[in-house]
Amino acid sequence: MVRESAQVGGRSPRAGERSGEGLPLPGGARGGLGSAPAAAPPAPRGVRESRVPPHDLQAESACLSAVMVDAAAMAKVRPWLEPSHFYSEAHARMFEACCSLALRGVPLCGVSVATELRYRGRLGQAGGVAYVTEVLNSAPAVAHVASYGRTVRDLAAVRDAMTVAARILAMGYAGEIGSPQAFAARALAALAAAVAPLGPPAAAGLPAWLEPTRHTSGSPS
Repeated sequence: MVRESAQVGGRSPRAGERSGEGLPLPGGARGGLGSAPAAAPPAPRGVRESRVPPHDLQAESACLSAVMVDAAAMAKVRPWLEPSHFYSEAHARMFEACCSLALRGVPLCGVSVATELRYRGRLGQAGGVAYVTEVLNSAPAVAHVASYGRTVRDLAAVRDAMTVAARILAMGYAGEIGSPQAFAARALAALAAAVAPLGPPAAAGLPAWLEPTRHTSGSPS
């Protein structure tokens, strides 16, 4: 993992990722959290707590390099990969510029991407010309661009699920539940939407600490 303050590719939170903005509800509405949420419970036994969400800067850099050196690479990932999927703010800005250039039919290369970033006033956020050149020269296997892109997208889905889970916890601790059945339905719908890019759930069972706790068996009479 990398510390955000230690490198150009570090990512600052985007709008909509702060825990105080509420749980996404069906239809696009959000449930507010009111005051600052209570502290989250400690991590389950055997689970190492980390403040750095999962990401893969090498996969992000490799994907960007591939689309800048091969004209066909962009077409392989653009239908389903978005700038918001990138953890690094610098990488997100670069891919945003690549998407804009591709939409206008401008060939992608280090020069055109840096020029587009400068035009948008985003060159500094992308690390400057030096970092654009560094990413361009990372020399990935261009044939694997779809694999790099899937890694970027899938880890973004995991981070989204973590954000939703944190909001669910915050709303529960704040007592903003309403009907328990409605709260559960909203929580499940929000989590399902967050992990939808990952495809159908894996068949493997949950770890023991993730299994739901059953206080009673059966249904009340």
